[in-house]
Amino acid sequence: MKTVVFVGAHDLMVPYINDLTRTHKVYVYDSGIFTVPLSSEVVVRKLTKKLFGVQKFFTGERSMPWYMALIQTSLKTDKPDDIIVLDFIRLWYLQAVWYRLKNSSVRLHLYSESQRAPKSLLSAGAFVFFWIFLLCSQKLLTTYFAFTGHGVKFAQKMSINVPLILLPAPVDVQLFAPCENKIYYKCKMLRLLINARYVDYKRHIDIFKAVKALNIQGHNIHISCIGRESSKGRAKIENLVRIHNLSKEVVFLEAVSRSQMVTVYKDYDLLVLASDNEAIGMVVPEAMACGLATITSDSVGANLYIINGQTGLTFITKKVPDLVRAIKYFDNEEIIKQFGTAARSHISDNFTICDLNLILRKQLHE
Repeated sequence: MKTVVFVGAHDLMVPYINDLTRTHKVYVYDSGIFTVPLSSEVVVRKLTKKLFGVQKFFTGERSMPWYMALIQTSLKTDKPDDIIVLDFIRLWYLQAVWYRLKNSSVRLHLYSESQRAPKSLLSAGAFVFFWIFLLCSQKLLTTYFAFTGHGVKFAQKMSINVPLILLPAPVDVQLFAPCENKIYYKCKMLRLLINARYVDYKRHIDIFKAVKALNIQGHNIHISCIGRESSKGRAKIENLVRIHNLSKEVVFLEAVSRSQMVTVYKDYDLLVLASDNEAIGMVVPEAMACGLATITSDSVGANLYIINGQTGLTFITKKVPDLVRAIKYFDNEEIIKQFGTAARSHISDNFTICDLNLILRKQLHE
């Protein structure tokens, strides 16, 4: 049985990790803290989260400089055939490259969705350093994976010359499933859901402006907001509701776990994600799997899951008139049903772990 080591891991990678245990010995070097449970067959080499705050700033909260010796020792013990490294802006990527230099038979894969330098000067400097290192070491890579088309295009733009493989995060269509006997367009009202943290880049304000304009035109649209953020962040969004005189049209729901979102989705017709900077946005395909029509900005990585005009709509980021037209299009019971049904079928037919893990297994030379 071959061995694969994941150096660092994201919740979105867990379905791949768990599925690989059927054919591989799987190790994960990480903090071991995931919202999606790891299989009991996965061996976790736990890494302490952080010390003070400096290393988190430079290397990420789960990667510390002194892990060089720990990871090297673990790799020597586990003897992987394949190493999959999460992101290149980490000291653990340097460590994996160092191990690969000494073990030429090992296949080294990078799974990254990083697409832009951070805003702060020091973090931006670290980004540039790691990117230069990636360019110099890419000949040691077997594959560069990305979750979205945006990630692939960015790697192409930045002169990555190894095979670039699009490997989206799979959707659990057993968990995220339509509610039987769902009532669409209840009381001739379009029920719109925003499932997003209460931060500026999620662009709640654009949705509020669009719905305000439509309600003035005579449309009956109500919004529910759900998300995790500090009370200060929520208070800021609540203030936007008051400013736009939408207190009767907007309600705030208490945050629930990811699995509990299924019961929330059943009460809505439409999900809107208007972010101006969203690497992926898994709420979109999960809502689609539950039979919701969706609208996203063209900046959202989850556009990968949408067939524009068939399973959802996209609009130009920050262009409120464009968003108004998209929401207005869905203010129709038959259209909502049609798109919701198509969305569910599209996710079920193309984005399950069974469909997507074939791509990963091929690269691991199973």
